[in-house]
Amino acid sequence: MSYEFIKYEVSDNGVANVLLNRPEKLNALSLPLQRELYDCLQEADDDLNVRVITLRGAGRAFCAGYAGSFHGHPSYTYVDIHGGSTEGEVVYAHR
Repeated sequence: MSYEFIKYEVSDNGVANVLLNRPEKLNALSLPLQRELYDCLQEADDDLNVRVITLRGAGRAFCAGYAGSFHGHPSYTYVDIHGGSTEGEVVYAHR
């Protein structure tokens, strides 16, 4: 799969390298980047050759946090992607 905001590769020894690639924005988590990250991690999880995942950020910052103001923004809604309230599995969806 090809990504716009992430670089992803799996080495021969089973290491999946994920690089957040928005250095000009300090790798802030925009909605498109969040979607790509979720898809990328799913791809790595589905790959039986992957033994470990490394997550890095390009440029001078790993990640500046969320891009924009999601909390309380009328055009964004919390969406629990698994139907429960498990911590770390909540994403945002644009209306």
